[in-house]
Order: sequence, then structure tokens, then C-alpha cells
Amino acid sequence: MSIGLYIHLPFCVKKCPYCGFYSIAKAKDDIIAQYLQALLLELRSFDYPELSLRATQVDSIYIGGGTPSYLGMRLPSFIEAMLPLIRYNSGAEFTVEMNPESVSAELCRALAELPISRISMGVQSLDNDTLRLLGRAHSAEQARQAYELLRCFTKAAINLDLIYDIPQIPHTNMASSLQELIKLAPEHISAYSYSPDTGYLATEPSHDPYQMEMVTDTLQAAGYIRY
Repeated sequence: MSIGLYIHLPFCVKKCPYCGFYSIAKAKDDIIAQYLQALLLELRSFDYPELSLRATQVDSIYIGGGTPSYLGMRLPSFIEAMLPLIRYNSGAEFTVEMNPESVSAELCRALAELPISRISMGVQSLDNDTLRLLGRAHSAEQARQAYELLRCFTKAAINLDLIYDIPQIPHTNMASSLQELIKLAPEHISAYSYSPDTGYLATEPSHDPYQMEMVTDTLQAAGYIRY
């Protein structure tokens, strides 16, 4: 039997107003340390035949959030402590989420020493007006610089996130971001329609079906096939 393992690191530099995922902004260091230790304890507790992660082949590992890269150098230290507690396929897809504001050369170098096959970075837009509306903690230039650091210091495949159909944002702004993401040539682009899960911007939803068609057609024309 093989399974996928998802690990949630619910820590961020700030809470984006549209985000419906559980996260804690600027958590104290002792809270983060206790949470990481609790995760390792839980992984060790799965030491009986039915649920043992050492007896069961893990074929997919995903570390999401929150913002895992917010942990800085504590992130690779946690992964190093976690890996001996599971048995994973050497060819398993191993993804770690990052956000541009917390990408550093030091962190990239450390992650490059681990068996991480994919890094997923939450860019969302390369338009600063859009980023401000979404409450993101990074600028468009920070996103570009973070991508270059990842390319320079890691060999992992890179996924970049994009949000489209955002209320108040002109169609052309999103289209420009999409074209720039394509020019960066990441291995994967994840495009998401805006969802007002938290109620933010819910009074003026766009619900423009043509944006989905445009995004799909543009990505397919660039060689990104939806699956």
C-alpha cells in the first residue's frame, strides 16, 4: 500500500484577508518550536502495522501552510528530522510551499540538500496593485527575485501560483501577469479562480467565465497542459 502525506505548517508573516486556510500570523518562536516537536511526536506515534509510516510506502509528500518558508532555517531542520520517520519512494514527488518574502539564498541552499522535487511558490500576481488588494506580503519585484534565487540554488521543479478573476482588478492586469509567468518558464503554473471564502471582496464578485477560458487557452498554447 502507498499513501500521500500532507503536513500543514500554519505560520505566516501576515494573514491575507482572502485566505481561508488556517494560519497564525507572527507566531512566537516557542509556539512554532512546540508545534514542530508535536508533529515529529505524531509521526513517531504511527508505529503499529496499520498506520506505520515506516512500513507503508509514502509516494507523495507535501508540506503546505500557512507559509512553510516563513520558518526560515527551521524548515530544513524539521525536514531532516522528519524523513527518518517515514519510508518514502526515492522517486516520490516531494513538494514544499514557499512565499516570495521569505525566500533567501541560505534557505534555498539548505533545501537543495534535501530530496525535494518541487517547490510551489505563491506569487498570485506580478501586478503590485493586485498584490496590495490581496493583502500579500511581497511585491512583484520580490517575487521575481525569489524565483531567480530558486533557479540559482535549487534543482527542484518550480510551480508558481496565479489567481485570476479577482474583483476590482482589470482583465488586462491578470493577463499581463500570466504572460510574465510564462516567460519565467516554471515547470508548472497553478491558476486559481478567486474565491471569497472569508467574505473579503464578496460583495462585488467578478465571476467572469471568459477569464478561465483565456487562462486555459493561453497556458495550453504555451505548452502547459491541464490535467
